Amino acid sequence: MILLASTACTAPIIESASSGLDTNIVGAEKRVVASNLVNPRTIIDEPYFKMLEGDGFEYYYYIYDNNKEVVEENGFARKPPSLSLLDDSVVNIRMGMGTGIAWDRYYSLERDAFSKTFYYVRAYSDELIAYVHVFDTHNTFETSRLVIRNAFDKSQYYKEVKLDFSRADAPVKEARFINDNTQLEITYVAGEGFREITEIIDLNEP
Repeated sequence: MILLASTACTAPIIESASSGLDTNIVGAEKRVVASNLVNPRTIIDEPYFKMLEGDGFEYYYYIYDNNKEVVEENGFARKPPSLSLLDDSVVNIRMGMGTGIAWDRYYSLERDAFSKTFYYVRAYSDELIAYVHVFDTHNTFETSRLVIRNAFDKSQYYKEVKLDFSRADAPVKEARFINDNTQLEITYVAGEGFREITEIIDLNEP
């Protein structure tokens, strides 16, 4: 698939060394530009984001800051990203990749900044995210870790947890932050027997 247009982004991106639309994650999706949309029509029009659809399953979105200025615009062919407002202050840009896996980016209205791109996010609350990260793609299952961190600044919070994930593409069934974001409740399949386990992770413990 051919990259036709890169993301136009005016707001700063936190952790810029690995920021923006990570081409390792999203490079397979065909991009489009707004001027190429045929018979464009608005399908989403919210205070902080807007999406257009053109003939031929082409989509283009805009993200706005508190001053209603465009801080990012981008387009995709074949399927649209999901746009939503989290906690009344963070725009979530999410694109499904199949088998229950997606990539996510976040724009904070308060910070006026974007997060980096995250893969396989399973929980979000008040800038905290929980996701599964593979540290070595040549040794996927042995180096998979649950990462809990602040989406915009890991110096504010960062924690890695090694769990006995089964050898599955999407081992985490569900996860949610509980008790005023002091704990994470996670359900996942474990071991060779794919046993379903639910446990509580205390964010205040090292």
